[in-house]
Amino acid sequence: MADSALLLECEALLKQMLIPDTNAIREAVAELNKRLKKPDIFPVLLQILSQHPLEAIRQLSAVLMRMKVVDLWNQFPEEFVEVWKKTLLESLVREPSQLVRNSIADVVSIIARILVPLNKWPNLLEFLFQCTQSELVGHRVVLLQICSHKQNIDIINAGRDEVV
Repeated sequence: MADSALLLECEALLKQMLIPDTNAIREAVAELNKRLKKPDIFPVLLQILSQHPLEAIRQLSAVLMRMKVVDLWNQFPEEFVEVWKKTLLESLVREPSQLVRNSIADVVSIIARILVPLNKWPNLLEFLFQCTQSELVGHRVVLLQICSHKQNIDIINAGRDEVV
């Protein structure tokens, strides 16, 4: 669970980014850029992504995660990485908005490039296979999006030899 004060501050900043006022957006972006230099913002963004009622806020959260995850990856504790992987995959399945699902898939794709070669996300391949079996087109689209990056195809093919 994320720090509640930081959660409220982050939600307010994300909402401020949606206001049609250039100065308000600049202020929010400046403050978020400061906060995105520290890994403690990521549990907050993950919670917002998975639980916030407003689609635009979930979308912004995913975009911010995608932009900064690689920069801070080595600073994340292992237990957070495990929660992150689980929450992202659950959010992909549960998310009603295709736009937000696409952004979550981008985050999953980036993390997969880091973890799969190290064999630290073995259930990702099982999840991707389940997406191929889904009756929901959105789930199959997510599968294609995650696999569409050449690097991910190479990683998945390398991992497949070990799984089979």
